Amino acid sequence: MFVDIEDNPEPPTPAPPQRSHPSAVNHLEAIKGYGLASIPFDVPATWRAKVIADLERFVSTTQFPRHISNLEAHNIVVARVLEVLSPFREQQAREREKKETEERARWRVAALKSHGGVYAIRETADWDWSAQLEARREVAKELEVKVKPDWSERDVEKVVDELLDDWEDDENENDDGAEDDEPDDWDEEE
Repeated sequence: MFVDIEDNPEPPTPAPPQRSHPSAVNHLEAIKGYGLASIPFDVPATWRAKVIADLERFVSTTQFPRHISNLEAHNIVVARVLEVLSPFREQQAREREKKETEERARWRVAALKSHGGVYAIRETADWDWSAQLEARREVAKELEVKVKPDWSERDVEKVVDELLDDWEDDENENDDGAEDDEPDDWDEEE
């Protein structure tokens, strides 16, 4: 007997896709729910979306077969959420550190300016009142511009000393060049 073999046999019909058992679907949805519930409230929507997309890929019957307990599945999926969010947390930590560094620098500069002001008060205590005020104002303006957070108190004192030395030199030049309108001895006029 001869069997007629066709040149183009009909392809076999594909098997219908297997549908997951409803309890398996519920099991996976519960595991995704554990992951969604573990997303902290301070996570922005963009990172929340990344976690959700990752959970859709990660939570499967292969990854979480039915024999895995709910507690174990919960721990695994929470660890996965933390892993996905780790770049976000690292970014937050860097931003927080940057803000803290800037704040410490602002406080340091303010403390150095204050130190310079107190030092100027001490150094000008025996000056004429109006000269004290003008010199201290000038010191405050100069410190506002020059002081950096990496300076020491001694660096500030050097700047103040230079300003006050210049101020004294200017005052001495004015005193030497100006004629004195008042007599030296009041008793001689009488």
